[in-house]
Amino acid sequence: MADAAADVTDSILYGVEVASHAVEAIDSEKEDKILKEDIEELLKFQTALAESIADVGEKMTSVDEKIVGANDKVELVIEKVSEMQNTIEKVSEMQITMQNLMNNQKNEKSNQDKIDIIFNESLLPFEYYEEADEPPRSDRLRKFIHGHREPFTSGNIIPEQYKSLVNRAVDQNPGRRPIFSKMLTDLKDIFNNYTQHPISRSGSLNNGRPPLPPPVRKLTVHTIAAADEDCAIDFNSINSMSLEKAIDEHKKNSTDKNSLLNLNQEYLKVSL
Repeated sequence: MADAAADVTDSILYGVEVASHAVEAIDSEKEDKILKEDIEELLKFQTALAESIADVGEKMTSVDEKIVGANDKVELVIEKVSEMQNTIEKVSEMQITMQNLMNNQKNEKSNQDKIDIIFNESLLPFEYYEEADEPPRSDRLRKFIHGHREPFTSGNIIPEQYKSLVNRAVDQNPGRRPIFSKMLTDLKDIFNNYTQHPISRSGSLNNGRPPLPPPVRKLTVHTIAAADEDCAIDFNSINSMSLEKAIDEHKKNSTDKNSLLNLNQEYLKVSL
């Protein structure tokens, strides 16, 4: 009896063990199946993720290319703007240069007009002679031989002291002409008076004194000799110096008076 019970017990235990192994086998198959499915899903996810990353990479590359293209365009625009700015600066400089040239031309024209006024206020003898037709030409020449000189026009801007000096300087009688040092001194005084008291249209710088009439010119032996001495000047060489220096040089009674011929320049300074 006891042996039978033991056999039954052994059988039951064996059955339980077999069942247990069967259950374990079933559970192992399920786990393998589940694991396989998880691995497949993971592979699908990895594939999708790789595709997404590749797509994002392509889009980023496209964006980078667009950014590079945009940067190139921006740099091109900046370059064009810089070129335009340089062009504008050059044009501005050219305009300034042209304006300066125009201003200089206006100033030169203004100065030339003032110079023209001086030489147009009174006709020189040869101009007076050339303007006349025959037979009056001979009459005019005869008048000049006897000392006639055309007076300055009235109402001009020429100082009366300057007019008087011109009339005395071209006196037909050399004895009445002022010496060089006296002419330079008078010119200096006229210039100083002009800078301190600019002339009005009436041209008065002589305190209201009436202008001197053209002098009557006479010739003598002594005046002719003096004229020959005064005319011994070499006109081919003209040196520039100040009025003070020219006066000092003339007072030395030097035979070489070439450097004193800057008088023409000083004449122009008085008028400007």
